[in-house]
Amino acid sequence: MIFRKAPMQLVLICLLAGCRDDHAIHSIGEKGIAFCVPEEYEIDSPTWLPEDSSNIASGFAFRGCRELDALHREKCPFPVSLISGVVTSSERHPPRRWRDFPPDAFYRQLASDSSTRLELIESDDSIIMASNVKLSDSWYVWRKAKAITGRTKIEDDDTLLAVCRNGHVRTTGKLDSREVIFCDRYALGQGYSFNYHFESRERAPQDMEALDKKIAEQIDNWRCKANTK
Repeated sequence: MIFRKAPMQLVLICLLAGCRDDHAIHSIGEKGIAFCVPEEYEIDSPTWLPEDSSNIASGFAFRGCRELDALHREKCPFPVSLISGVVTSSERHPPRRWRDFPPDAFYRQLASDSSTRLELIESDDSIIMASNVKLSDSWYVWRKAKAITGRTKIEDDDTLLAVCRNGHVRTTGKLDSREVIFCDRYALGQGYSFNYHFESRERAPQDMEALDKKIAEQIDNWRCKANTK
């Protein structure tokens, strides 16, 4: 049992709730929501993950199915496109609406630059992509709150859906690889925030809310059963 990342009272709650020896216990947020995570999904928390007043990481990172060994991969409940994710407190959920970003945010700098391209997605006229190869090798997928009339631009109630970029993954041989699109997205669960890294078949990923739901369902399954309210 790994319990160094949670206060002792939450460790006891999880143990009483049946958390197994091959699981790690984590707690997040001011309410101390406790999670019991199987060790095969455990990865080191990123260095930017904030710590609470006890110098305990206020959150945890986990791996997706493709990073598991063959035995665990068959039973993996996550979508196959998921690579990894991080869970932290809902209080630390970053802004997603345009109006909530500070004046010096990179997104505002990119949107105001004369070299930035705003591209409307043909299959969904509520989605636009902002890209600027001079400033970033990523592109930024936004959902419009209102129908576009006139010049395409990002407005107050528009929401940042994902940040994507081109990449490669290794295939069968050591030197063989295929081109892929990697994206990152933030979403809210019940009492927590999570962000995840995934592979997309499209430059502007579709049905991300459905992907959020599938990932959140599994994160919720990791909650200590005596600590779900």
